[in-house]
Amino acid sequence: MACSTLSNPKIQRRCNVGVNILGGSIGHGNNIVVCCSNHIYTYDADSLNRRCTSAAGGSYYDVCRINCNQYAATDSRNKCIAIFDEHLCRVKSIGHFQYPHGICATSDGQLLVTDKVAKCVYLVDSSNGSICATIGQGQFRHPEHVAVNSNNVVFVTDYEANVVKAFNMQGCQLFSISTAGNCGGSQLLDTDCIHLPIDGRIGMKQQYIPHHDHLTQNNSLLTNRWTFFVQNA
Repeated sequence: MACSTLSNPKIQRRCNVGVNILGGSIGHGNNIVVCCSNHIYTYDADSLNRRCTSAAGGSYYDVCRINCNQYAATDSRNKCIAIFDEHLCRVKSIGHFQYPHGICATSDGQLLVTDKVAKCVYLVDSSNGSICATIGQGQFRHPEHVAVNSNNVVFVTDYEANVVKAFNMQGCQLFSISTAGNCGGSQLLDTDCIHLPIDGRIGMKQQYIPHHDHLTQNNSLLTNRWTFFVQNA
């Protein structure tokens, strides 16, 4: 696993939303969708004005867009996946989990959900919540967030193990990124969110690395608490 070099990102626009954002995604119709514990919100991607707010009733850790102009969010209070329409009205609840946390949608419309108590990732049918497959059973200490790329490689951040693990859809581990630590190089500390830009890089947010930007000895750039990697050819 090689590391990329990239310029320091510049903030183009910002707004104070007044809430603690726990997860988010690109939404439908030029929206950004975010979850903030008790509510889901959508914001206009250009103006950053708030458009819709869900009613209270759950404890939401992550959210993603799905087909039919809907959104899926992990609801740890009700131990399920909450489905919302484009106006963030709750349509239904699907599945049953011990502690659902991270969520993302696959290219064919299914859902990947991390369960912090079951310590695995579930592949879930987005129509009814049935579990189609289990990924990484017994291979995580604290799975947090999940993302999948165009090649159906599933990336999962393991918060307590300070590592990101990659699997195929059949549940076979392909590789892992990092060892524990905050000394640079390939070390990560408290891996949290994960992001897969379209250029093939792998971005990870860390909770407690030094706040300043620096280039490590292996050319991994720690920028605003994000580290970006690219896979070797």
